[in-house]
Amino acid sequence: NPAGFRAAPQIVGEGQSIRMTYSVKWVETDNKWATRWDSILEMDGYEHETNWSSIVNSLLLSLLLGFIVAVVLLRSVKNDFAALRELEAEDFDYDTSNVNWKKLSRDVFRPPKFLFFLSVFYGNGSQLLAMLSVQMVFALLGFYSPSNRGSFITYSMVGYAFMAVVGGRAAARLYGSFPDMEARRQLVLATAILVPSIAFGTFFVVNFTLWVKGSSGAVPFLTLLYIMFLWFGITLPLTFLGSYLGFKQPYEWPIKHSKIPRMIPQKSCFLSLPTLACFSGITLYSMTFIQVFSIVQKIWLHQFVYLWGFLFLSGACFAIGCTEIAIICTYLTLSNEDYRWWWPSFIVPAASGIFMFFGTVIYQAMLTRELFDGIQFVTMWMMTSYLFMACLAISLIAGCIGFCSSAWFTNAIYSRCKPE
Repeated sequence: NPAGFRAAPQIVGEGQSIRMTYSVKWVETDNKWATRWDSILEMDGYEHETNWSSIVNSLLLSLLLGFIVAVVLLRSVKNDFAALRELEAEDFDYDTSNVNWKKLSRDVFRPPKFLFFLSVFYGNGSQLLAMLSVQMVFALLGFYSPSNRGSFITYSMVGYAFMAVVGGRAAARLYGSFPDMEARRQLVLATAILVPSIAFGTFFVVNFTLWVKGSSGAVPFLTLLYIMFLWFGITLPLTFLGSYLGFKQPYEWPIKHSKIPRMIPQKSCFLSLPTLACFSGITLYSMTFIQVFSIVQKIWLHQFVYLWGFLFLSGACFAIGCTEIAIICTYLTLSNEDYRWWWPSFIVPAASGIFMFFGTVIYQAMLTRELFDGIQFVTMWMMTSYLFMACLAISLIAGCIGFCSSAWFTNAIYSRCKPE
């Protein structure tokens, strides 16, 4: 209603409805449209302090891990190569008993168990990483405005569909590097269907529950059809295209593996896969938990999450941490005469998503108990399901980064030594 309009008092009896009115006053301003959100998005002192403390925490942990990689690990590798050069100069039949990882030259590039699933997860992680990288570039350039709510999620789904060519190529390059593997068509289908079906199934169950409850937050049926079109109309064909390119250019390993696998000695419990995964998961989670808690809090309080600069810095530190931890764990595995580095290089960084999920769920329960009364189970279950999908994506991205780093490191050190 025009400003200054005052409605007459209403006399309402029992069972009758009340007519609500409101007034609007338009005020002309010289502010540009692009800057009108600044007052709403401006962070207070507490948010500035929280975000900068998160960045400092991530940088310190990255520097600590980088110090371990640069001083301890690279120095050890350098000493190993120096010892090998001395042994080669002294005798043709030199003994490499002091360089444990050198003994694995004929086994280190042996196909791992369940290579099929490793290739699928690696391909989906590459697809998510490519999509997220492109999205962060557009977000930092200011293409996403708070006035268009939901645009980031919408374009993320579209970007994920079109980045299927990257995922299919990555999965095919890894799987195709071992010519004995013949389930290539099954690989392409699993890359395009397995992980997306988990996310879509979770989303559909949550959305169906909201339909039954009559919630206005339920996604319309036409939107679900649109998602299905992106999945089977764009993602699946582009996955086939990417896999075709990947099988033509598989990874090349510097040393061929022997026919008989080497015996693996018993390792200490401190170097077992669960121990390394717990250590790396806690370390990587501690690099990002402040930002994660801040985002969860803003979502529950219906506030805008517009922290692309801080998210980019935190994500960069997280990626560097995944690289450093994967290289450290791979070197420790090879130094203990264990050539099974493929899965640990993926699982160890990916464990951060598990710790992130449980830590976020616990924080969410504490936050809702403190701020809200009578939260329905459906609401908590819906938010937990969305957190599960987000943490699954983070695990796949972290595993992809870790595997790429370990593959590069292993290829680098074994390409410089002669096989036994």
